[in-house]
Amino acid sequence: ATISALVSYFLLVFLIALAYFWALEARGGATLGKRLLGLRVVNLPGQTPAGVWSAGVRTILFLAGPAIFAFAGAWGISLVSLLGAALWFADSVVLATDPQKRSLHDRLAGTTVVRKVRSGPSAR
Repeated sequence: ATISALVSYFLLVFLIALAYFWALEARGGATLGKRLLGLRVVNLPGQTPAGVWSAGVRTILFLAGPAIFAFAGAWGISLVSLLGAALWFADSVVLATDPQKRSLHDRLAGTTVVRKVRSGPSAR
């Protein structure tokens, strides 16, 4: 019963995270944290809003590594858990080494994160 409860908890957290990232990035291009930092997710090459499809692919790929790591670990499948950790690590390494600062999930989804242009009084 304990494993079942743990898996149910992980699944619930995963679904909440999936809905949060997917809905906010598809609808407005940014999660709450990105909004605070003045960032948004856009499609390449035209930097159009990400939309439902690209935001969904990006979100699923972003959450895949941590989800595989957590679910497999909860079931005691250490090799699969290590593969999830490797995917999670690879996403971070690609981000750290990419000259355009695009992560693996951004590259596969065809998106990038950009700084929003702030509208305000023009300089004279």
